[in-house]
Amino acid sequence: MHSYFSQSQTIKELIEQELIERLNEHLQDATQLPLLGHGCHHEHYSLGQLSNGTWVATRELRSRHKNGRSLHDEKERFEEYCITAEQKIDQHCIVPSFCVGASYTKNGITHGLLLVEDLTHGLQRELYDLGQNCVLIDDDRPVFVDLSTDIKLAPGQPYRSGKVQKIQYMHDDHMIRF
Repeated sequence: MHSYFSQSQTIKELIEQELIERLNEHLQDATQLPLLGHGCHHEHYSLGQLSNGTWVATRELRSRHKNGRSLHDEKERFEEYCITAEQKIDQHCIVPSFCVGASYTKNGITHGLLLVEDLTHGLQRELYDLGQNCVLIDDDRPVFVDLSTDIKLAPGQPYRSGKVQKIQYMHDDHMIRF
């Protein structure tokens, strides 16, 4: 059995140029991807489908352009999401099947985001909110989707939860950069 990190890195290798170009256009405000939903801190957009049938979505900070947060400021928040997914799997919970870090530069600031499984399959499937960070997919599978800590930060304050001991998913060698 592959570890969650290994599975995520396998998916990273499958992400095709078409999806990267689409993501880059979205992040540079040239096109808008379909919005899947949002919470207090994050928005999810459907990016598309890989050749192996896997659906990909973004998990982005809602405030990424509003308060000038950089990848450096938010690296731990993204990493914590991926670590929490690993922990949920160890507890026999279902979570999005992969988590890939990505970075891009806009207006001279490097930002980060995650690429995660699009559980809606491009808005073709219904998700039902069960509360407690869990949704029910139309085939009756409860899936934990909101795996991040809800910590309020002042503008310019870096996220530091103390839960991340080692950067792995958001490490430069393991991210997609464009």
